[in-house]
Amino acid sequence: MQRLRIDQVEAGMVLAGDVQNERGMVLCKKGLPLSETILRRLKSAGVGTVNVEGQPVGGAEKPTLAERIAELHRRFEKTADAPLMAALRGICERQLVRRYGVAEPAAAARREKESDGPPAS
Repeated sequence: MQRLRIDQVEAGMVLAGDVQNERGMVLCKKGLPLSETILRRLKSAGVGTVNVEGQPVGGAEKPTLAERIAELHRRFEKTADAPLMAALRGICERQLVRRYGVAEPAAAARREKESDGPPAS
């Protein structure tokens, strides 16, 4: 069994567990072979990940920092006007930048250069 982002799932894969919406209503049952139509419907229902049968997909790319931040904003979109939730989103975003920002070599080098300050004479 493996958990995949919905955009990584392909037609023909088989669900390894029930897919539920935010309210807990079952959208698809375990064992269902996925078709393009079902995948489109799951995406439109806002399903982000599903469990499918089989071994882990080799070479699956990890999400970029920008993709992680976009997903964070998507998860907080229903609470955009709540100040406390906006503060929490900001904390989470800063943590993502701290944790995954280093993976982008140009940005990491730029941050390192800025933090060193002027060279000592």
